[in-house]
Amino acid sequence: MAIQDNQALLCECKWRNVPVNIEITKQLLDRGKLFHYDQIFYFLFSKTGFTKEVLEYQKQDSSLFLIPFDKICLLK
Repeated sequence: MAIQDNQALLCECKWRNVPVNIEITKQLLDRGKLFHYDQIFYFLFSKTGFTKEVLEYQKQDSSLFLIPFDKICLLK
C-alpha cells in the first residue's frame, strides 16, 4: 500500500501456476473499501496472467491495473 495526499495504491502479487480469477480480484477491491481515500488504484501482479472474466471486468474499472509477469520483465 502506498499513500499520497488523499490517494491510495493497493497492490497484490500472485505467484501461482493458474491465472488470477475474478474472486481474487474482487477480494482486493473489497479490501479497498476498508480505506477512505478520494481515489484508490488497484494493481494486481500475476505470474500466469488473468482469466477472461478478470480482463473483461478491467475494461469497466479504470482504477484496476493488471500486470502479467511478461510485462514486469519489460520494465526498466
